[in-house]
Amino acid sequence: MADNLLGSELGNGRFKIIGDRPLGKGGFATVYLGIQRPLNRKVAIKVLATSAAEDEELVKRFIREARVMAMFDHPNIIKVIDSGSENGIHYFVMNYMPTSLRTILQLPENKNGLRLDHWLKIAKDLASALNYIYHHSTVKEFVHRDIKPGNIMFDESDNAILTDFGLVKGEQFSQLTLKDTVMGTPKYMSPEQVKGEKLDHRSDLYSLGVVLFEMLVGRPPFIGEPLTICHKQVAEFPPPPHEFKAQIPLRFEQIVLKLLEKNSAKRFQTAEELLEALEDLETVSRSGHSSRKTRLMVPKTEADAANLPEESAPSKMQPTFRSPKHVEKTRSYNDFSTEKTSRPFYQNSFFLWSTILILMGLISVTAYKLLIPEAPVVAESALVKMVSIPPEASIRINNSSINQTTPTEFAVLPGDSLKIEFILQNFQPYIQKIFIAKAETIHIKAELQPLVTQNEEIPTQPTENITGDPKILTGNLHIISKPSGANIFQDGKKLAQKTPATLKDLPAGETKIRLELAGYEAWTQSIVIQPAKTDNISATLTKIKKSVPETTPNTMGEVSIVSIPTWGVIYIEGVTDSMGTTPMAFKLAARDQPYRITIKRFNHEVIEGFQEVVVTPGSSQHLTFNLKEKK
Repeated sequence: MADNLLGSELGNGRFKIIGDRPLGKGGFATVYLGIQRPLNRKVAIKVLATSAAEDEELVKRFIREARVMAMFDHPNIIKVIDSGSENGIHYFVMNYMPTSLRTILQLPENKNGLRLDHWLKIAKDLASALNYIYHHSTVKEFVHRDIKPGNIMFDESDNAILTDFGLVKGEQFSQLTLKDTVMGTPKYMSPEQVKGEKLDHRSDLYSLGVVLFEMLVGRPPFIGEPLTICHKQVAEFPPPPHEFKAQIPLRFEQIVLKLLEKNSAKRFQTAEELLEALEDLETVSRSGHSSRKTRLMVPKTEADAANLPEESAPSKMQPTFRSPKHVEKTRSYNDFSTEKTSRPFYQNSFFLWSTILILMGLISVTAYKLLIPEAPVVAESALVKMVSIPPEASIRINNSSINQTTPTEFAVLPGDSLKIEFILQNFQPYIQKIFIAKAETIHIKAELQPLVTQNEEIPTQPTENITGDPKILTGNLHIISKPSGANIFQDGKKLAQKTPATLKDLPAGETKIRLELAGYEAWTQSIVIQPAKTDNISATLTKIKKSVPETTPNTMGEVSIVSIPTWGVIYIEGVTDSMGTTPMAFKLAARDQPYRITIKRFNHEVIEGFQEVVVTPGSSQHLTFNLKEKK
């Protein structure tokens, strides 16, 4: 039986697999594009891999996935049309979805996140799907376990559809899964999922929070190697989305960060709660209030700005920055009250006329407020004044560019933390972080350093000009790299600092700098340290390209790997840093030299260490690794 079923027929000819390649392939299953002949419509056909079909446990899990999906009847959940087994091939048929959220997020126009209206539509669709599942009477204690962009599809009406229930573990199916297993994708796993604890639906809400974070800013909160991500999911708080995109509305950010609480008791407790928050967000958004208020507060008119205190009024056309904890407050149109008197007004002519005048005034004021929009009340602010040497540097605030160059100034609310970047062509970027403690004027002066290229000759000062001052006999060296975090070696000795870093009081004269970062080629440069000066090095590191050698299918063999407990990162010595996670089946080039394979998992050690396997053309081999938790 071949895994390549292109052109094959299933279900006694009712379904035919079409196309020149599969729609997708996972560790133990492949999804093909097919045609349902009686209705002449496109479908997706999921087929269990040959190696997996020999494992009774995997076959049970595959059949369970089809049964679970068939139980659900919701517009935002994938539908199972048919299923079957013939000639050792296990498959089920689903409605076809033309694209995935992963594909949409990879489009150039979405590199910094989706439009807010599109974000809100997808978020509501997924929350509605989870709310339906958690209330479904057939599947108890449902946990999807693998919510990620690749498992979220879109139909032709742009409705988000939740798919891939292969890792679901319901109460009635618990006997079919390994005890205390960890399943999922590290970038989207909850802290409790990483630690192998018992899960409930709040784990799925965390994973959904990661997806919504990525939809908002264009990247998930934690990135890196799988084990590094696992550590961050457990031990580090996610960065607030506005650090990547300053114009994100506060209410959107609050919902995402609540989903990403490490303690599940602090998250939304049900998908219904999340759905209500999203519905409120849409209601507020339509009314033109809260969701439109970003971190930039600007008076609506010049007259509004003129009424602000002189110290706090921002410069003309200058934004006022604020952090999430600052919420704009507007006065109510109904903040009027009259004081009751102890005697009827008709017994006092003075009070009668006073009351009439007051009522007339109230009517006039109310009419004025209804006709003329009221400007938001702006808190007393500080003023940040910036200059650079040389001038005309572009400014970025919290990773977002503003249409101004130095010298310039802007108003900011107390309590904000700002990262200010000065950027000028042919000069090193200058970065300064400040915390606004109170309403005051803050002056920032940036002395920009020119770029130093590898081919540029740096003049040295004659030794006779050097005085006897010991400090004049040393200089400084500022080193940055892209990406940052590289280890720094000076004349072969590893230093404690990592890039970016400033090495101070280096002896004048020539020195050799080497930068090393895992996964990148080493970078080396010699530089002459000038007395009493700061030199600059800017290095762009080149990524090491490691991959399985390209071969023809006739020279390949298959290796399938499982770990107990499930989920571990697969490493092949000398071939690639990471092949993926267990359980997984993949092709390797045939060769006489054995492949050395091991598994890594957060807070666990592998009992077998490395296992060796010799791959021959057409061979199929299976490895099992046993993991135990570190004490």
